[in-house]
Amino acid sequence: MKTVGIIGGGIIGATAAYYLAQQTNLQVTLFDDAHGQATKAASGIISPWLSKRRNKRWYNLASYGAELYQQLVADANLDESIYEQTGTIVTRKDSNAVNELYELAVSRSMNSSAIGTIKKVTSADIMAMMPIVNCTESGIYVSGGAKINGQKLVDHLISAAESKGMSTIRKRVMLSSDNEVTFDNNRIKFDSLVLAPGAFLKELLMPLGYKVDIRPQKGQLVDFKLADWDTDRLPVMMPESENDIIPFKGGIITIGATHENDQGFDLEPTDPEILALTQSGGKFIPQLNSAAQIAIRVGTRGYTSDFAPFFGQLTPDSKVFVAGGLGSSGLTTGPIIGK
Repeated sequence: MKTVGIIGGGIIGATAAYYLAQQTNLQVTLFDDAHGQATKAASGIISPWLSKRRNKRWYNLASYGAELYQQLVADANLDESIYEQTGTIVTRKDSNAVNELYELAVSRSMNSSAIGTIKKVTSADIMAMMPIVNCTESGIYVSGGAKINGQKLVDHLISAAESKGMSTIRKRVMLSSDNEVTFDNNRIKFDSLVLAPGAFLKELLMPLGYKVDIRPQKGQLVDFKLADWDTDRLPVMMPESENDIIPFKGGIITIGATHENDQGFDLEPTDPEILALTQSGGKFIPQLNSAAQIAIRVGTRGYTSDFAPFFGQLTPDSKVFVAGGLGSSGLTTGPIIGK
């Protein structure tokens, strides 16, 4: 039986672990200390079709990633507490920008059925679809958009892999060679390795002489509880120049996330950023100003100089595979990279 080690239990590592564990000829071991993990602090939005990013390779990857979720939901039996397809609304202040966004969505729908129904929505339409918001902007609605609880997703995938015999070791590890993992006084050699520790990839590969273009980016989100408001099955709202609004069942509203460079691996919430998130969300949901903050989540993303992810073999002859640099699109692009 061949052995596979996976370093990093975020969205890439958890997806790789899930699918590798289905293969009966492999013994899979996952190493993950979960410190600062972006996925476990994230509430993700799956809606790449309305992105204005110019990197076509990134868009193709993200689009394929969105398509994959239908298979992942079926394969891993994801329920609506993990993945919920309620649609996405993206707003614009200018009507010409709305028209451009609509044309972009329609053109992309030719190659992606996952986008679903596309329609222009007025401010009145938006408030009818999302009674919790006050909105003066118009925008685009796509029915294929979805929201994800990152913590529950990776926990579910890892638990399913463990039920198939995968071992999980909750330790920070190092590499002593391309295929050997060390921790405490233990050394384990694997036939193959998958390296997906997010922003920690740089320090993981440094002792072996590799330089990695990846750095940490801090992200903060705030969860609010809206009393006496029904938030079930509401779409995600992505207002222009403001933070995203992600409604979950039970009156929970998530606002976020920040994109803070040059903060290292700091995981402490900061008052100015939390206030800015609250004020951003409060422009559309005035009730947030008096709502209870029930959680503040902080994670560390890995991002690259060109803001594009990378994945593949460490060297052409290597049995070591690396992936990282997902930035804020990790829950969209991570599963297809991991699979």
